[in-house]
Amino acid sequence: MGRVFKLPMVRAWRVSGVLLGIVSLTPGVAFASFSSTSSGEGTARLGTDFSLTRAVDQLTTEAILEALVSYSTLATAITQTSSTMDGISGLNALENPSGEQSSSASALLAVLQASYNKMMALPSNALISGDINGLTLAPGVYFDGGALNMAASGVLTLDGHGDPTSLFVFQVTGSIGIGAGSLVKLVNGAQANNVYWISTGAFGGGAGSALAGNVIANGAADPGAGSDFVGRILTLAALTLTSVTITTPVPS
Repeated sequence: MGRVFKLPMVRAWRVSGVLLGIVSLTPGVAFASFSSTSSGEGTARLGTDFSLTRAVDQLTTEAILEALVSYSTLATAITQTSSTMDGISGLNALENPSGEQSSSASALLAVLQASYNKMMALPSNALISGDINGLTLAPGVYFDGGALNMAASGVLTLDGHGDPTSLFVFQVTGSIGIGAGSLVKLVNGAQANNVYWISTGAFGGGAGSALAGNVIANGAADPGAGSDFVGRILTLAALTLTSVTITTPVPS
């Protein structure tokens, strides 16, 4: 039997004493549910008349990332070894801020901070926690009050239900850890441009993994040696890339 979690009337969270967001819900108007089966498959859905539906419709890649939309990476410091990407490298901003394809690192990091605040403050419509290996998830804004992880060789399937604009947001008040050889699988119209991994802590990917989405981390990021990443890796801390291939899709 599926499990239904009702969100509290008011939810607030803080990181290092800073208030990141408060969500207020009205009884009978908004609810959230997350159903799971013994096989580990889960599905989340919006409640009837939930105002998040309209809010999420406005969150295009350009609206969220603004000046960062063409960047594959950005961080306060980048250690990069034998890695390739087809978008703009954050190293351009850090090492050559006057270059043709670069802007001031401080200005870009300010945009990233705004993007982080915006996505972390979104009202969530589903709760999620622990190991996400084996789950199949529908579009939604998923909130995890602790660390989120995926076991080695795990598979997470994101099902767009035929809508190429469907949005998947993971808000994590802690770190995100993806095991070696793991796969994020996009099906039925789900697009890497519309997947967001937002963490108050670090983002760590496993060696040889195949991941997708836009990482916006408040802690250090390392997608894992030899990993393939479709999307962007953006962090307000340090970034380490070792034999990583990043493919950054153009917003449609």
